[in-house]
Amino acid sequence: MTEKDIYAICSQALSNSNLENDCKAIAKSVQNKDYNNVAQLLRVIIATSVTACICDVLEIQRKNKK
Repeated sequence: MTEKDIYAICSQALSNSNLENDCKAIAKSVQNKDYNNVAQLLRVIIATSVTACICDVLEIQRKNKK
């Protein structure tokens, strides 16, 4: 699997996520000057996104081995 393939898989995984609501939550926290919550939201968003990418890549690799 090439880097380009992995990028495409991750892009698809992220497009299926709920980034619009995440951005709204971050914007609201910034408005309220709750920067600790912004940091927490970013940690969760990044962890979720990375996990989704890894899971999708591993699933495709597993299917390709069959």
